[in-house]
Amino acid sequence: MSSKANGKAITVLRNLRKIPRKERSSTMSPANTKLLKPILPTFLLLVFSSVPTLSQISLGRFQGDLAHGLQGEVQILNDKQIRIRGFSYDGQGPAVWFMGMKNGTQGVYSADGIALPNHFGNCRNLQRAYRNDDITITLPRRLRVYDLEAFSVYCFQYCHNFGYVKIPRDIRIPPAPSNIPRLYACSPRYPRCSRYGGCHVFD
Repeated sequence: MSSKANGKAITVLRNLRKIPRKERSSTMSPANTKLLKPILPTFLLLVFSSVPTLSQISLGRFQGDLAHGLQGEVQILNDKQIRIRGFSYDGQGPAVWFMGMKNGTQGVYSADGIALPNHFGNCRNLQRAYRNDDITITLPRRLRVYDLEAFSVYCFQYCHNFGYVKIPRDIRIPPAPSNIPRLYACSPRYPRCSRYGGCHVFD
């Protein structure tokens, strides 16, 4: 479609906006319909891409101590997946896992939580540095975002919450796709934290 035809189609769309909704169908002549048809897919794509989706709604950036250079914006993709955009962490914590803090936890600094698989889907702790990376965490089986009141980066050796975001109770979350891998919760063995609630295997 030529740039001249594009210009005519855009003019038609602009004129339609000025006409009352009930009268628009009678205004669409065959010539106007022919002009709009080639640009309709692009027009619809632009309209719907501007509508926020849940994956674009942020839970906010990590707050708290922000130890070891922790940074990142946390998003919920669906009821099984959490994305961290711009994840930064220096990798120097001795025994650090992502942690889901269950509903009813007594404060965000409690050790009563669930150690989560990393973004590779295994239970290795975070042993390397990250710098402005985008990663996705999949929750273990039988665990949903609805079950959590906070998501954090936690050192189980020193029971230190490096940073967290709270998860609202009333948020509406779409179900995860059926092809989400089935993972298991991790079980860091650090007696000091376990004595105070530690990591509970949720299975």
